[in-house]
Amino acid sequence: MKNMPHRRFAAFPLLASMAILSLASFFNPADAQTPAQNGPALRPVVFSPDRTKFATGNENGAIELRSAEDGKQLASSDGHRGAVTALAFAGEGKQLVSAGKDGHIIVWQTDPLRELRRIQVDVNGKPAPVSCLVADGTRLFSGGDDGVRMWSLESGEQAQRLLLTDEVGEQAKNRVAATAIAWFPEKSWLIVGAANGKLYVWRGLNRPPLILNDHKQAVQSLTLAAQGSRMVSVGQDGAANLWDLALLRKSQQLPVKDGPVLSTAFLPDGTQLVTAQPVEAGGDTAQGVLQLWEVPTGRLLARVAAKRLSRQLAFDSEGRQLLGATESAVEQWPTPQPLGKERPLRAELEALTTRLNQAEATRPNVGLLEQRGYIYALLEQWPEALKDFWAAAQLDPNNNMHLLRAGVAAQFAGDKATQIDAAKRLAGLLSNDSENMYLAERVLKVCALSSPPVGNRESLKTLAANSFNRSVGLDWSAYFPSSTALLHYRYRDYDTALAHVQESRRRNNNPNFRPHLPELMNGAVESMCLTGKIKLTEAEAALAKTEALMDSMRGAPISNGANMFHDWLVAELLYLEAREAIYEMRYFPKP
Repeated sequence: MKNMPHRRFAAFPLLASMAILSLASFFNPADAQTPAQNGPALRPVVFSPDRTKFATGNENGAIELRSAEDGKQLASSDGHRGAVTALAFAGEGKQLVSAGKDGHIIVWQTDPLRELRRIQVDVNGKPAPVSCLVADGTRLFSGGDDGVRMWSLESGEQAQRLLLTDEVGEQAKNRVAATAIAWFPEKSWLIVGAANGKLYVWRGLNRPPLILNDHKQAVQSLTLAAQGSRMVSVGQDGAANLWDLALLRKSQQLPVKDGPVLSTAFLPDGTQLVTAQPVEAGGDTAQGVLQLWEVPTGRLLARVAAKRLSRQLAFDSEGRQLLGATESAVEQWPTPQPLGKERPLRAELEALTTRLNQAEATRPNVGLLEQRGYIYALLEQWPEALKDFWAAAQLDPNNNMHLLRAGVAAQFAGDKATQIDAAKRLAGLLSNDSENMYLAERVLKVCALSSPPVGNRESLKTLAANSFNRSVGLDWSAYFPSSTALLHYRYRDYDTALAHVQESRRRNNNPNFRPHLPELMNGAVESMCLTGKIKLTEAEAALAKTEALMDSMRGAPISNGANMFHDWLVAELLYLEAREAIYEMRYFPKP
């Protein structure tokens, strides 16, 4: 393995990383779960949004601003009594917020560097260390032993306090320390990593959080991609987990093998991720390895040795250079380049676009449009995926698979009109080919994705009954009762839907058949029906089995290609809907 060339004090513009460094080693609460004390205290480092400077804090309480061009110190000031534990820029970089082990939060003006206001964080009258910070516009969120607090950046007044517990509501027991924090601006969600290894997601600060299992030990950091809905969490258990925030579920656990992850950074387009892992400990920097991962697939694309790894990483605006900040220096490495025969999805996308542009002079290639739409879908670029699937359907109007994929992509893209149009066009094809049971199943699936279903109720129920009865003995016959079960769920006929789920499972007993995809639909529909019947314990158990099956199938949509990908997407949509149904019924029951 070759040492990776790198330079110090390099002049490259930075793409501000959204990673939030958590300093779990400072925890010592008496009534909260705490992470283990691992190694020396970490020095926080954070890049400014305008990519011109970075801030650091040290164990003596001092704050420094340094140039991101050459690492030169721009300003410094003493502010805390004891170690600085967290930093965050606010107000488009015009303000810097620091937190310390002394329980103080200080809001600084950055040019010139001067203290604006000081906030004291107390628990039972005693100073409480703050472990993590994130700012959003006029608000600041701080995390520590006593959970999360929201502050006004302008006044310094506490606006709200959010507690982290093992459970939510009446089941709440032990309080848990916050160890990492991030803000998802696209949906205004607050995401908190905790000492118990779980994630707490507030999708509205006046609603109970959704609690997700993440790590076996404390969550160490959370990094969001600048584009899309991907996030990576790093835990003290050494694991690095990729999250799909659109579905609020863990999509991959990266198979890191070189020890704990020190820092992470997404490329600007969010399609690839770099992890830095030390081989030899060395204070705030270490020699180690940089690994490049493909985000949608979890594939390892490149692995190179590097010197002086840092705890804060960022890319230049074009993703060509990777930069890291230590307490007093800027490191620079070329972005690791993929090795091997398989091209990354991003390169495959560029190649397909070139071929399609060349074909425009004659006639667009339907097959190429389908392939590119599939890759767009893998990359979660849903408007682009929908555009390609819909274009393929226009060019080949008698191929119902194009319309099926367009209808599913429209659901992810939030394009209700196109989803309805796709369903109606599929129904039109069926009117000219009424004996095609596979087409009938696809019509039911796309129509029933919406609530209420697209189309006339009695016509759809008649179609469901015919396809259910006439599909016995056909290949892939387990799909038919799965789709009819979904339709009956939409009409709140829960008992009929559950009976169809059981019939699908009976038909699914074919060892030569891909049994898992209809079972994913079955599990989600079963969970939603049980929620509708207010049997929440059984609904949660059914959904847990579905999630375990999804986890066992990671990579299957990639390895099997576009032919099964739309069914996987339908299963993901229903999984998300089932979990939301349980959440709403548990915390906001309707009479």
